Amino acid sequence: MLTLVGRDSQLPSSTILMRYMKNVEELLAAGLRRGDVITRWNEAEFRFILHSLNLEQAKIALGRIEEAFYSSYPEAELTMRIDVKAIDAVQPNVRG
Repeated sequence: MLTLVGRDSQLPSSTILMRYMKNVEELLAAGLRRGDVITRWNEAEFRFILHSLNLEQAKIALGRIEEAFYSSYPEAELTMRIDVKAIDAVQPNVRG
């Protein structure tokens, strides 16, 4: 999960979020792999599934996205919060 918050940890105005969320979406699309799934969850948050990565690899990949954001937008009045969690693959319930 990736969330944009103000430097004061509060939700920024809709105008600010609209401007930067599009930029973050482009960074995610460019920085993640073709099979990864990205969705805009709400006004300030993206959620994604990074296929075939372990927890450490996912943190590294998202760290690159974070670095790209701060390099591209050093004047941004936002902070990026990234939360990475492993999910277990759901096995189908097959009955014989």
